[in-house]
Amino acid sequence: MFTTKTAATAAVVLPRMALSASSILATQKIPTISGHLPGTLLNDGRVEKDDIVVPDNPQGYTAHFRDPNLFEVDGVRHFVIGVQRKNETGTALIYREAGEGDEWDLLGELKTDYKKFGYMWECPGLVKFDNDYWALIFSPQGLEEEEFQYQNIFQAGYITGRLSLDSLEMFHGKFEELDKGFDFYAPQVFSSTDKNILLGWMGMPDKDDEYPTGDEGWKFSLTMPRVLTLKQGHIFSQPAEELKALRKGSVDINESSATAITKKLSTGSESELNFKLNDAKQISLTLKYGEEQADITFDKATQAVTIDRSGMKLGGRGKRRFKVYADKTYNVQLFVDRTAVEVFFQNGEQVASFFVFPKEDIKPELIISSDSPVEIKGKIYELGAFNFA
Repeated sequence: MFTTKTAATAAVVLPRMALSASSILATQKIPTISGHLPGTLLNDGRVEKDDIVVPDNPQGYTAHFRDPNLFEVDGVRHFVIGVQRKNETGTALIYREAGEGDEWDLLGELKTDYKKFGYMWECPGLVKFDNDYWALIFSPQGLEEEEFQYQNIFQAGYITGRLSLDSLEMFHGKFEELDKGFDFYAPQVFSSTDKNILLGWMGMPDKDDEYPTGDEGWKFSLTMPRVLTLKQGHIFSQPAEELKALRKGSVDINESSATAITKKLSTGSESELNFKLNDAKQISLTLKYGEEQADITFDKATQAVTIDRSGMKLGGRGKRRFKVYADKTYNVQLFVDRTAVEVFFQNGEQVASFFVFPKEDIKPELIISSDSPVEIKGKIYELGAFNFA
């Protein structure tokens, strides 16, 4: 587990998703860094936790010093941690394990092109892809909203490129968001020998009034596991192959020329939809819950998708707009359960996660419409229950 050491005290904090650290600190009143507990998954399913002890936040940085994440290079363990500089800008530090025991050396600040990019970087993680390319995944706080990006109160995204631990530098492209929906933050990536799998926090901090389940004593969720691949500097996200085991019955869609079709969805469903656009300029997918609805609309003229929850009565509403490139074909993979919606566009080039909270406990209808006849092929699957046990 991660601790900090000072002259007289050391503090232990449980991981962010398990417990609110603020409720612990209010009673203990001791210096700490919050974060994730590193450990080793044993063959019998148990996790053997490690003790990692580091000094308190280094000189030049504020007490915003949290969310460490382990990675390994040439058999040596390192961790990256989010910090805030004294000038109230965000960045990340890298530590390296120093020989045997529990000593860790601060290597320094990871240099990037983003010198003033938000006031804090939360939940950083360094993820390695093929051909020695790396991604720094992090959640910057304090970015200004733009027409097609940075539309949540806090963002979650990445930069990709080459990583040098000798110069503590990333040679990288621009920052891109991992998910364009209303409800996605602080993702964590788990690496195996052949793939990188992401789980995101499906929710948004400091927006408690948008989650009516809080009245029942709980809120938020995790996204489905997503496999990440890197293509030309861009991360594609696709549902883990193992999720296909949840599929039950299916209904085929095979329309050679249609402008509107309606399909009833199960409590849990997956819709694979492939469109040949022809002359169509606009494609809309509407999730209809009686008198309520949420709309996902692609506009070819602007090459943008708009997600509109204004037609829902409970929870968060509003719109999100983001760019999706589609010329002759447009494909969508849509997952819907009672409240969570996860949408993969253009084979995972973009993703959007969001919640809906229908007033009535009814199964939704999926209404597919276009402004001109399109060819639609695909399947709608009923999905069985999914859990993280």
